[in-house]
This record gives sequence, structure tokens and C-alpha cells, in this order.
Amino acid sequence: MLRGVLVDGIETLEAHQPAWDELAVLGRQPFSSPAWVLSWWRHVAPRRAHLRTVLVFDGTDLVAVAPFFVDRGLGGLVRVRLLGSSRRDLVVATALQEEVTVIVAELLGGSEPSPDLIMLEGVPSHRI
Repeated sequence: MLRGVLVDGIETLEAHQPAWDELAVLGRQPFSSPAWVLSWWRHVAPRRAHLRTVLVFDGTDLVAVAPFFVDRGLGGLVRVRLLGSSRRDLVVATALQEEVTVIVAELLGGSEPSPDLIMLEGVPSHRI
């Protein structure tokens, strides 16, 4: 049974870096690797952004990473956006994509501040 965990601290993400990297390598997703994404977070993220990442586990095994952050747009719109630049995506085992998508949507939708918009900038159109 899959379980999702909402993470708002970089230390927790760093603790899962080896398993996250393995998922990114298996999925051939260099722009979704922890080295790329966490460097972007440390050096390029909007100043008032807040980390909001979903980790999905099957037992104790990390099977998906949905690296997002929260910021405010025009008019105070609460936006949940993917971390990083260029081609971004969730890092997930192919067989679990549908289940993981539901878990991610539920956790992000129930987070505070409540999002007005979840943005999937840079995600290949065939994946949406």
C-alpha cells in the first residue's frame, strides 16, 4: 500500500537523496534529480517560496518524489509550482503513476496555505 508524506524541510529531502537519485536515473530524468532540483532550490528559488514536496513510499521504499514549492502570484494567488527549471516532472516508477498522482493531488490540495492553482510548468504535455 502506498503512503504519501508532505515535506516542508530540505533536511528531510536530503535524507532521501540516494533513493531519489536512483529513481531519477532509472527514469532518465536528469532535470528531476536531487542534485539539480535541490541546487535550484538553494540558489534560484523565489525569495518568499516555501518548500512543499510529496514523497511516496511503498512500505519503506521511496517510489516517487513530487518536488513542489508554494509562492504567491498576482493578487495573492497561492500557487504550487514544480521545483527546478527546464524540463520538470514528478519522479515516479511508471507502473505507479496513476496512484501517485492521486496521492500528490490529495496532499497538496489539503496543505496550508490552500493552493488556488497547481502549476505543472515544464512537464511534457504527453504526461498531463
